[in-house]
Amino acid sequence: MTHVITSDTHIGCRYFNPMSFTAFLDTLPDGAELILAGDVVDRPGKPLTGEHRAALDRLIELSYNRRVVWVCGNHDRDHTAYDLGCIDMVGEYAIGKRIFVTHGHHFDTVKPYHSWLVHLLRAAHAVRIIIGADSVHVARYVKRVPMLHGVLCNHVARNAVQYATENGFRAVVCGHTHAAESREMDGVHYYNTGAWTEPPAHMVVVTPSETTLTPVTSGHAAA
Repeated sequence: MTHVITSDTHIGCRYFNPMSFTAFLDTLPDGAELILAGDVVDRPGKPLTGEHRAALDRLIELSYNRRVVWVCGNHDRDHTAYDLGCIDMVGEYAIGKRIFVTHGHHFDTVKPYHSWLVHLLRAAHAVRIIIGADSVHVARYVKRVPMLHGVLCNHVARNAVQYATENGFRAVVCGHTHAAESREMDGVHYYNTGAWTEPPAHMVVVTPSETTLTPVTSGHAAA
């Protein structure tokens, strides 16, 4: 079986592109299992409208024809506000002992212990937009400070790999950091699928013979 993993769509966020996401869903390989590694809806419980509501409806419709797994992230606490069809809601997911899939927020002890800095960065970003700077997702703004964003990415990666090692997994896939990456650490392969709020979105494609991280291009989800 083929598994396609992506994360951090943040449906409802103004930086999410619903048409690109719907195109991605429409080009999934026949029979492939879709795994969404958290933060699927930006603000669960808040009504979705227009193309954003249509994107979620398309995802729900898809769940009647193939397995769709929603791994809960830190934005997904109120997911019960929606009728999600046949989507499987889980806290974490595993493809045998080959790959462990989680959102990654449980491996993040940087932001919870430095919430003051997070609030400060969000406020500074909001002010920048008000005075005319490009309107981008706050995570993209933080990436302009590589040292700061790198601390978060490395921290999540190290903790995820440690968990995978302790539990016998050969690889681990996370989201949360909004930074797509693929690297080997201590004999475990770490993947991050980035986010749909800062293009290009990425996916991890797992086939019986290989696991790859690749950008999602228009009209093409996976070979």
